[in-house]
Amino acid sequence: MTEKIELKTSSIQDVALKLTETIASSENLYANKKDSDFRKKYLDLYAECLDAVTGNRKYSEDKNT
Repeated sequence: MTEKIELKTSSIQDVALKLTETIASSENLYANKKDSDFRKKYLDLYAECLDAVTGNRKYSEDKNT
């Protein structure tokens, strides 16, 4: 079953940011905002999402990692 979805966005970065926010929320990343590593974790997640939406994400050899 295939559905067509129209995305209203101004840039690839907007898509990556929305994906970052969705994943961060589902993984309760925001619950640890005072954690000293929060910024690093959030920026790493955004970088990974940006790579994913641009098709540049590299997959590890071991699918379990």
